[in-house]
Amino acid sequence: MNEMGEGNVTAKLERGRLAAIFWLGISCLCWGWSFVAMPVATKAMIPLIADTSWTLLAVISTFIAWRFWLAAILYAGLNLRQSNSFSRDDIAGGLAVGLTFAGGLFLQMSGLRYALPSVSGFITSMSVIFLPLVQTFWLKRPPRAVMWIAAFLALAGLSIFGASTEPPQAEPPFRLFGELLTMCGTLFFTVQILCVDRFGAKADPQRLTLVMFVTVAAVATVVSLVIPGGISFWGGMGFAAIRHEPGLMTALLSTAVFSSALAFHLMNRYQPRVTSTMAGVVYCLEPVFATLWSLGMGMEKMRMTLACGGACIMLALVLTVVMGARGNTRKQGIQ
Repeated sequence: MNEMGEGNVTAKLERGRLAAIFWLGISCLCWGWSFVAMPVATKAMIPLIADTSWTLLAVISTFIAWRFWLAAILYAGLNLRQSNSFSRDDIAGGLAVGLTFAGGLFLQMSGLRYALPSVSGFITSMSVIFLPLVQTFWLKRPPRAVMWIAAFLALAGLSIFGASTEPPQAEPPFRLFGELLTMCGTLFFTVQILCVDRFGAKADPQRLTLVMFVTVAAVATVVSLVIPGGISFWGGMGFAAIRHEPGLMTALLSTAVFSSALAFHLMNRYQPRVTSTMAGVVYCLEPVFATLWSLGMGMEKMRMTLACGGACIMLALVLTVVMGARGNTRKQGIQ
């Protein structure tokens, strides 16, 4: 009976782990869409304000603010019963996740002006390597060898995936400036994943997600109001743009509902069920899905590097799922 009980517990944990990997993959699918929606939104908003060095940041911060305020309102409405009696972990976790995500997002988007999107995606996904390093040397919980192999395989796939010869949008003030900004953003994203790992087990996922949305929206609003040109969107011009630009309306609603409310709910709910290293490998699917969305929308053409890099990332994910399951079974002593 004892062995059967242990077997049932192991099977239940394994099903929970596989379900978590699946739903985190759905999160990546939703985040991938935002890479297609953002250019549509910026294309509609940029002509509305004067063309200066601050134009892009003003547009991006404004759109992020709109997106996350809308997501916060929608999410609060869908979780009325959970929108009261916030615990300390709910608030602390939401603030930590929201601030680190906001910092990473602004650094990433600022770096995109001086670095290729493919290079930015590669550097952003380097958290797949940072996470096992942090887990080993800081948290003193080194991952198993199979996770190291999967992490490096995913990194190799990302490096192939991001290969490109196209020039960046603007000349950087010094060499590798855009890459440096993006790397700093990646450190923020890495800490964000660790914050979800830290608070996710204790905090209520709905309340943590709601606090996160409000935090990101508040930070983006402040930036939008301070950056030259951003404040102009908070009057009649902004509402007129949303009403009369179908692409902007679609981008705003889709990213608020799917890339924000749904994706981050799934992340904050299911990531605590797997290790942070395993989550990092799953999150490498984000640039893959972003490219698939882009190909489907006709925004870019298929390249051999996309196929080869995507295959390596998928192989890393399969290795994580299959070998991870075997490792858990051996650990429990189940034959």
